Amino acid sequence: MRWIIYIPGLVLAWNYINLSSSSLFEFAVAPAVFGIFSALLAVKLLSAVEASGGAKRHHNGGGYFGGSGDGAGGSGCSSDGDGSCGGDGGCGGGGD
Repeated sequence: MRWIIYIPGLVLAWNYINLSSSSLFEFAVAPAVFGIFSALLAVKLLSAVEASGGAKRHHNGGGYFGGSGDGAGGSGCSSDGDGSCGGDGGCGGGGD
């Protein structure tokens, strides 16, 4: 139902945009209104896609907090036998 407001508002704001105009409405207000209607329309479209189940992705975490980042899960650490996850093994220290 809100499509009836968003699309005509977007079109009307687009028609009034004139960035080289001396009118405050044409070079400042109309672009701002166009941006607001664009954002509202984008949110409406994304929520419609989410509601229909079109953006479902199954993954087991990202690479930063223990996941592999490729959707396969995992610890995100190398298995070279030393138990570290890169860097100098953590804990700082001088390496003596």
